[in-house]
Amino acid sequence: MEGAIIGAVLSGTLPKLYSAIREAGEKLYHLKADVESIQSELESIKAAIQDYRTGRYDKSDNAVRGVWIARLRRLAYDIEDLVDRHGAKKVTHAQLIPEILKLKILAEEISKLPERYISPESKQKPQDGASSSTSGALTSHDQGIPGQAGHEVVGMDKALRDLTTLLQKSESPTEGKLKVISIVGFGGIGKTLLAGQVYNLVHHEYPLHAFVNAGGVKNMVEILKEILKQLPEASTSKQDESQHRNDVETQLKLRLGTKRYLIVIDDVHTEERGCDIISAFPEKKGVDSRIIVTTTIQSVAEACSCGDGHVYKMRPLEDDKSEELFFNVSRKRSASEAMKQGSSKIRKKCDGVPLALVSIAQFCKGDLNQKKCEDAWRKLCTPKEEDRSLARMQRVLVNNYETLCSPCLQDCLLYLCMFPHGHPIRRAPLIRRWLAEGPAMGFSSGSDPHGNFETLIDRNLIWPINENVKTCKTPGMMLEYITGISNSENFMKLSCGDWTAPQDIRRLSLHPLEDMRVLQHKDLSRLRTLAVFNEGQEGPLDFAKCKLLRVLDLEACNCVNESHLEQICELLHLLKYLSLRLPKSITKVPSIPSNISNLKLLETLDLGKETVVMVPVEVIELPHLKHLLGKFKLLYYTWGKSSRKVLEENSMLETLAGFVTRRGQGFPPLMRHMRRLTKVKIWCDPDADARILLTPLSEAINEFLLKQQSTPDVRYSLSIDFQQPFPDFRCAPDRRGNLFSLKLRGHGRLTQIPEFVTRVGTITELCLSSTTLIFGDDVLKRLSYLRVLQYLKLEATSSIKGPEQRSSEEGPVVIRPEQLKSLERMCLVAEQNLPWITIQDGALKYLVSLHLICRGLDGLSGVKITDLKALKEVALHSGVAKETKENWEEAAERHPNRPRVLFIEGP
Repeated sequence: MEGAIIGAVLSGTLPKLYSAIREAGEKLYHLKADVESIQSELESIKAAIQDYRTGRYDKSDNAVRGVWIARLRRLAYDIEDLVDRHGAKKVTHAQLIPEILKLKILAEEISKLPERYISPESKQKPQDGASSSTSGALTSHDQGIPGQAGHEVVGMDKALRDLTTLLQKSESPTEGKLKVISIVGFGGIGKTLLAGQVYNLVHHEYPLHAFVNAGGVKNMVEILKEILKQLPEASTSKQDESQHRNDVETQLKLRLGTKRYLIVIDDVHTEERGCDIISAFPEKKGVDSRIIVTTTIQSVAEACSCGDGHVYKMRPLEDDKSEELFFNVSRKRSASEAMKQGSSKIRKKCDGVPLALVSIAQFCKGDLNQKKCEDAWRKLCTPKEEDRSLARMQRVLVNNYETLCSPCLQDCLLYLCMFPHGHPIRRAPLIRRWLAEGPAMGFSSGSDPHGNFETLIDRNLIWPINENVKTCKTPGMMLEYITGISNSENFMKLSCGDWTAPQDIRRLSLHPLEDMRVLQHKDLSRLRTLAVFNEGQEGPLDFAKCKLLRVLDLEACNCVNESHLEQICELLHLLKYLSLRLPKSITKVPSIPSNISNLKLLETLDLGKETVVMVPVEVIELPHLKHLLGKFKLLYYTWGKSSRKVLEENSMLETLAGFVTRRGQGFPPLMRHMRRLTKVKIWCDPDADARILLTPLSEAINEFLLKQQSTPDVRYSLSIDFQQPFPDFRCAPDRRGNLFSLKLRGHGRLTQIPEFVTRVGTITELCLSSTTLIFGDDVLKRLSYLRVLQYLKLEATSSIKGPEQRSSEEGPVVIRPEQLKSLERMCLVAEQNLPWITIQDGALKYLVSLHLICRGLDGLSGVKITDLKALKEVALHSGVAKETKENWEEAAERHPNRPRVLFIEGP
């Protein structure tokens, strides 16, 4: 945290202070040396922090460190506030002089604090109670193989069957070879327990076997030597004492020889370590050996199981299994309704993670009232409060946070405590918030927030909700833990009532049931981020108290009106991210005021899709606006040549997702002047005359597609909602364009793909939606023109039907080998019915994901998934019949890849 604070000041804030001094000219030139002194002190502090992190201090220094970090944070905030107040013309050049001198003195004092109060001897003292990430490896000799007697196991029957099948011996002796099965999932989800169960069940089938833990500080040689110790008849020669990798690998290969072996390597943290260990094992043709790896990191699992291996993703327990495990451990197998109600809230927050459920149940010791359960939950997510029954889960939480590779990544994780438990977190808005925070979150102009998001997904710290990872959520106990850290580090506050130093609050999130009236009595002068999640409550919003806001999220606040928006535009000149929902009105369409032109730093304006909003041209003219989202119309249209030139030269708009057009006026003519547009969504007015609308709309879209030739590396996206039957859309795009994603939605009966779709040869993702969709030969023929199509989604609010036969009966959809050759993911969504599907041998050979989302799905619907050689995932509607669920699970178990079968509410 402290490293991120300093990094933000050094990389983002101090350069702005230099700029302010240069603007003042000779009057303040002498201050340059003082700012350089501040920078020098900060760099020294940063180096000291690195020493502090790599050194080992005893706990007696924690209080000093806390004071040091608090003062450091205050210095960073003071510098940042000074720069922003100067930029907003709240501080004159003359007033900069005493402010900078004060900062210089404060920086010097902070840099000397560790030297004064932290003794040199303490740097050599190791910390007590090292977490599992720094503890020695656990082996079967240390604590016993997980899954033996004494471990409560619930809800793992299917996982056990799946893993046992993957370990089965090859049918033909000549096919025998080493296979690596990786078990991956969130810490505490049961990976080690599952591996232990499988090991105990089948290890007798292997002449040689071992179970070791690769976590902690042990190097590869020590891990291999531990494996050698567990193998029967291990050598006892002096060579065993060698620490040279080649010597140990040679011993291992000699010992294993040509015998079958089963090795479990638990808790692998890096790709390098996992692959190095696996490479030490001999791979003999005809010898059917297996290695099981457990890890919390998806990329590690995939690296270890590349080739003929298999990655098995652990899933949380279902609600009924969570309840069963909880009460089994509590020794309350016939729990009363009072016990169930008292523990229901906490069980839900555990999100099906077995170790969390077991830890709380053991802590409560049968006393399952609400107060006891809440006390257990609080202590579980506050690792400083040590308790033996909670210790294992606490170590998981600590490791998840502390092993993140950068302070910026830690901040990205802490930022998620903004959202209430269970609230879906949308990927794109989250990343835009991070970027709006800028250097305060460690992001500079060349930073990659998308990479940080992917890392959190990869480490299973946030869980995807849908297949495209467009929305996600944070596991309950992880959310509670980072909330505690955020509160103690003053990173973000979730409650107004417990502020100890309100003037230092930078980020505030008001969760449901929070009384907004408490804002009236708080000092919000330093607030940079405000998010409100209190839908259903009304309260005062006075933005005059927080003029330094950069991020304002009122999306879930239903008390916002146009007067609030006027105040926002008048006062919050530093705002970079604004999301809100204006109320619907019977008499009037809500509108954005023209004084939005004051928000010259605004990068994102999200108005939501619930109602149409009128926007003035001043919105388009905002010099830094990149993302304009919602469902909006242009308020008036007065656009001269000079204005068009300004738009062409200065517009930063990349996303224009949601403008409504009726006669082709407004936004369509302006699109050709927005040179940076990469994502466009168009809503056609349902009452529009298609004959009048389509010509200017086609011209605008052609311009959008043609300009892509100059930027072949950029992924462009186009979405059109006709809100009426699909028109004869005569758009003639050039095949040399670079349209990556196309979404078309209309009403009525869609029997063929619009011709212009097939003219865009670069479409990789295609989504077509209508009331009824005929998935026949004509559709398949035209789809086959899309040579690089990887994702296909067909959606019907009524039914998707197969080709009509002469008898007027519906025939099956037949997918042939020459059709959809590059398709990797297919999703069919229908409210009522899906057609029977026949996939011929050799067709869809690259398909890895098949989603058939229809509550009325009939069994396998004709699909033989064994013919889909690359298949890894199947998703069905959660409301399908029990027999249908069983049919698909049985088919998945017979498939060589054993694809996951998911049951979801929607696409």
